[in-house]
Amino acid sequence: MTIVVAYTPSPSGEAALTAGLAEAHRRDTDVVLVNVAHGDVISERKVATETQLHMARTRANEIGVAIDIVQPRDSLPHYAITRTVHETAADLLVIGLRKRSPVGKFVMGSLARQLLVDAPCDVYAARIEPR
Repeated sequence: MTIVVAYTPSPSGEAALTAGLAEAHRRDTDVVLVNVAHGDVISERKVATETQLHMARTRANEIGVAIDIVQPRDSLPHYAITRTVHETAADLLVIGLRKRSPVGKFVMGSLARQLLVDAPCDVYAARIEPR
């Protein structure tokens, strides 16, 4: 059993990581964290730095969850995340969602919507905790 966490260094990405690690700990399974860059662009704000990835690994290690980190740069995020779910035979995909306006709720965000529809496994949508 594997849990794939779609991660970006953002509040919604942190919500996904927190939920994914908690679920992995509860299920006694491992996590594959996937952080996608489109093409060769490594300066995108959605691409995690080595420091951010180290912090994610540390959080997992502190609760006894094995974590593997992948950063595909060869395709669009939707395809890279879906491919990772297939390759790992994941039982669960965890994504983060943020609060949206009424129009935003209708659209939801193309990546989240695509993953919810196309994922070959259950999807856990973690949202940012209100402050």
